Amino acid sequence: MTLHKWCTNLSPTIAQEEFPLDRNYEEIQLRTLGMIWNSVSDTFTYKVNVSLNRSYTKRDVLSQIAHIYDPFGLLAISQQWENFVKTLPDLEKIKIQRCFLKISAISVVVHGFADASSKAYGAVIYMQTVSIAEESNCQLLCSKSRVAPTKLLTIPRLELCACLLLSKLTRKVISALKRQIESVQLWSDSTIALAWINTPPNQLKTFVGNRVSQIQHLPKDFQWKHISSEVNRADVLSRGQDVKELAANDLWWKGPDLQNMAVATPNSLRVSSTTSCLLLQKECGNVGSSSWVPPYCEEKSTRYFNSSLDDSYSV
Repeated sequence: MTLHKWCTNLSPTIAQEEFPLDRNYEEIQLRTLGMIWNSVSDTFTYKVNVSLNRSYTKRDVLSQIAHIYDPFGLLAISQQWENFVKTLPDLEKIKIQRCFLKISAISVVVHGFADASSKAYGAVIYMQTVSIAEESNCQLLCSKSRVAPTKLLTIPRLELCACLLLSKLTRKVISALKRQIESVQLWSDSTIALAWINTPPNQLKTFVGNRVSQIQHLPKDFQWKHISSEVNRADVLSRGQDVKELAANDLWWKGPDLQNMAVATPNSLRVSSTTSCLLLQKECGNVGSSSWVPPYCEEKSTRYFNSSLDDSYSV
C-alpha cells in the first residue's frame, strides 16, 4: 500500500529514504486536525479572520469565538470583547511547540495551577520533564477557563470552583498520557480553598461540600499545595490579557520556576478552631434566627471577606 497525503518534520533527504513525499517540502503551512502546522519549525499556529466594521450582538460574539479552533485551550484568556476582537489577528504570530515529551525524558511531573477572580476562573497544566543529562524542561500542556457565574459568589468559593475545574482537567490529562507520571502537584493561592479540600465534606455547607467531595475523588498521591499569587500561572486566566501581552508572557508559556515556589504542605493549611466556625462548618443556629453568632469567632476572622461578620456567612 502506498502512503499518500502526508508530511513530516524531517528534512527531505531523510524522509525520502523511507517514503516518497507527495507534498512539496516548500509547503510548510499544513492543516492538521483543524490547526495549522509548520512542518519546518514543528510548531502550531492559528488562522484568524475577523470583521471589525460591524455592531456586535450575542450571536456575533459566539460566532467569532467558534471561528478560533483551540482544542487544547492554549490561548484561553478572559478580556472585554472589543479589545479581544481588535487583537485577534495577532494570534497568527504565536507559535506553540508541538513536541512536549521527549523520548530521552526519564522523569515526568505534572503541575496544575488554579486561580479565580470576580470576572473568571481557570486552570492550567504544565509538564516538567527531566532528561538523562539531568536537564529540566517545563512546558504548557493545556488549560481551561470559565466566566464567573452571574450569581454573585465570594472569591473563596470561586477559588474552589477553579480547584474543581483543575481536578477535572487533571483527570483527563493523566488518563490521556501513556506515560509513567512520577508525581502530580496541584497549586492554588487560596488558603481557604485548600483548607476546604482537606476537610470532610459533611462538615461543610452544601455548595462547598459538594465540590470538595468531587475534588477528593482524585487519587491520594495527587498533592495539593499553596503558592503565592505572584507566581501562580493561572493568574493569567482569571485576570485576562490581550494577545500581545500573552505572547510575551513568560509566566504563561515557560511554566513554573520550581526554585521560587513557596511550598506549604496540606497539613499546615488546616483552619484553626478559631476560624473554622466561619470558614468550614455548617450554620447551626436556631431555626428562624437571623442573627446567630458563632461562639468562637474573632473580629480578625472577617479579613477574608468584604466588611462585617454578617457578610462572612455567604462563604
